[in-house]
Amino acid sequence: MLDWNDLQHLLALAQHSSLPQAADALGVNRTTVARRIQHLEDALGAKLVERIGRDLVLTDAGREAAASAEIIEGECQNLQRRVFGRDQQLAGAIRLTLTPAIGVMLAPQLARFGAQHPELVLEVSSTNATEDLEMMESDVALRLTNKPPENLVGRRLAKPMMGVYASHATAAKLPQMEEVESAALFVGRGSGAFRGDSLRRWINEATDAEVKLAMQSNSTDLIKEFVVAGNGVAVLPCYVGEADSRLERIGGTRPEGFGELWLLYHPRLRRLHRFRAFTEYLVEEFERLRPLFEGNAVEPRIDSTAA
Repeated sequence: MLDWNDLQHLLALAQHSSLPQAADALGVNRTTVARRIQHLEDALGAKLVERIGRDLVLTDAGREAAASAEIIEGECQNLQRRVFGRDQQLAGAIRLTLTPAIGVMLAPQLARFGAQHPELVLEVSSTNATEDLEMMESDVALRLTNKPPENLVGRRLAKPMMGVYASHATAAKLPQMEEVESAALFVGRGSGAFRGDSLRRWINEATDAEVKLAMQSNSTDLIKEFVVAGNGVAVLPCYVGEADSRLERIGGTRPEGFGELWLLYHPRLRRLHRFRAFTEYLVEEFERLRPLFEGNAVEPRIDSTAA
């Protein structure tokens, strides 16, 4: 097998006509150039250079090998320009993974980014499962975690809070109720802190009534619709409850061990223009969305006349 480094040293000699000048161009010493050319001669089984007086000149075989090396170098440069140019364009695919609830909330932002860059395709995986970014199953992830992986590039976007929510009709009746017939809890992956007496005490304090636990689920959409239908109250992430005008929060907010929202991606992608543009866009959008996560939203994002 030929070594491209050997061919580069022969090409440098052909272009600069002397061993010292070839060595200077390559940033090596002349001994290295001579050794590389000797190695190439051994691989090809042909004499590539010969000494005439004090000068080294290429043989016919050497000129042929140098011409081939020049063609190869040109193709390598063309390949580099094509690949670099493609990666610097906002074109191609970006694989994003996020939770279903955050996906619903972020849909307008994703649609706007796609409209601004029609050559891009966003491949969105809406799941609570943890995609393995290191194995390149996804390019970018929005994940709730207290400990983001150290081998990934990470940016903390928000600290989600939890709240107790009810439909407007239920909220209006709560002051007259001594007992709330049903309550629902969001129980996410690894969220054992949501179970137990402390959370139930919080619901009782917020409603000033005794509440019976009727359901718990890892689906915020299911719990939200359960409560919108008039089934008591629910503990939900604020970015779910505050975003829906059909709900109102009862009392204050708490972190409740929900973790932080992180933007994560692999370091090898940070130099690609489309990923850099997309992640910077998400960071800017989450600056505006932060009140939803912290329970300080001025206006809901989903109209009550919607489904």
